Amino acid sequence: IELVKCTKQNERQETYFFGLNDWISHETDYHRDIPLTKGGKALLNNTNYRVTTKTSNIDEAGCDSDISIVIFGENGDSGELKLENSSTYMNKFERDHEDIFTFENILSLDKLTKLRVSNRESSFFKKSWHLEYVKIDDIQTGQSYMFPCNKWLSSRKDDQQNVRELVCSNDSTSS
Repeated sequence: IELVKCTKQNERQETYFFGLNDWISHETDYHRDIPLTKGGKALLNNTNYRVTTKTSNIDEAGCDSDISIVIFGENGDSGELKLENSSTYMNKFERDHEDIFTFENILSLDKLTKLRVSNRESSFFKKSWHLEYVKIDDIQTGQSYMFPCNKWLSSRKDDQQNVRELVCSNDSTSS
């Protein structure tokens, strides 16, 4: 994929390439970040993020709903990431549990700044979720980012918000 940036008349044009090297079909659900390259060199790197959610240790804290996040950093945002397959528990988001989700080969957002967490309340039972924190580890760089919450994501409890914007509580630290 080639993008040509043209500026004012008689000024130099710049060409950027997005190297896919794969098939795209209307039959497949194809969502993949394509790194921008200039002169054959990637301008942004890919990374792997490990996302750890901690469900609070209070009555009825766990949920069975669909949870998603959007990670924000100095290079933009991740887009919606669904927390579907926990590597720690089959029944995720239970009281006092840490669930770990890994997102591989996505564009590095550089220093992380905030996080949006959404509870779709898709379950018939156990819709409300009390989230203690989210920790994100950039596996490539070894940096860790902490996003405390200590609130309900619920349309029924507390302030009835099922979407939370969480700010990073620390400068990045090595894990």
